[in-house]
Amino acid sequence: MVDALIAAVRASYPDLSHRYYRLKAAVREGPAAVLDRNAPLPGDDDRAVTWERGASHGLGAYRAFSPELAASASGFSRRAGSTRRVGRAGAGRFAHPNGPGRPPYSCSIYQGKTRDVMTLGARIGHGVHQVLAGPKAS
Repeated sequence: MVDALIAAVRASYPDLSHRYYRLKAAVREGPAAVLDRNAPLPGDDDRAVTWERGASHGLGAYRAFSPELAASASGFSRRAGSTRRVGRAGAGRFAHPNGPGRPPYSCSIYQGKTRDVMTLGARIGHGVHQVLAGPKAS
């Protein structure tokens, strides 16, 4: 399964990331630097995405790729995300395994931006990895 995933990523890489960077460079009228990869495009309205919709997108992407991965994510997805709170930095995000038999904890400051939706997907990925790397239930 891992070999198939690696092969699929390698096969699609030129069509996905390289195409994205070419388009972004064309819009920016010059080459995109590494730091520009997450910069918003000119005219991007970055409309607000509700937590419910963002979580649905994240889990939906996993479900479309692999129902097994989505099932792995379902046990901790409700723990993934929080809103900004007084006294808390605005860019906090982490994923942490909680030990054998306990679901991982994932946290992101979710403010409804497109980037927050992508970050939520990445946090879910860390949690899925932690679930699949743990002991199998008997």
